[in-house]
Amino acid sequence: MSWRGGKWRLKSMLSTLYLVRALAVLAFVLAPKTEAVVLVFAAVMGLTFRSTVPPTVGLVAKFFGSANLATLFGMVMVTHQIGGFLGPWLGGKVFEATSAYDWIWCVGHRAGRGCGLAAPADP
Repeated sequence: MSWRGGKWRLKSMLSTLYLVRALAVLAFVLAPKTEAVVLVFAAVMGLTFRSTVPPTVGLVAKFFGSANLATLFGMVMVTHQIGGFLGPWLGGKVFEATSAYDWIWCVGHRAGRGCGLAAPADP
């Protein structure tokens, strides 16, 4: 497996996992809230819960090398947790101030696009 091919496989695996999770959330939001729907949603989210960690570790190692992998992946996890806190907290603050989620949806969408544009390109 070449360096370039390995990164492509890890990226496509990670993209597929996040796509499955996004589609599961969308289906859950749109579907009637029956016991079966909740159980299927919980199963999909449970099966994909930590499955993103190995490809993320692999990508960090491929992009930056394995010498400082523990530190770099620790930084990935810390920033992930900070984002996991700030998203709902800021959403609640915006809802309290405006009685709507419109503004925070726009900010989240723009932040996601910005992260995608800032991602390192293949060498």
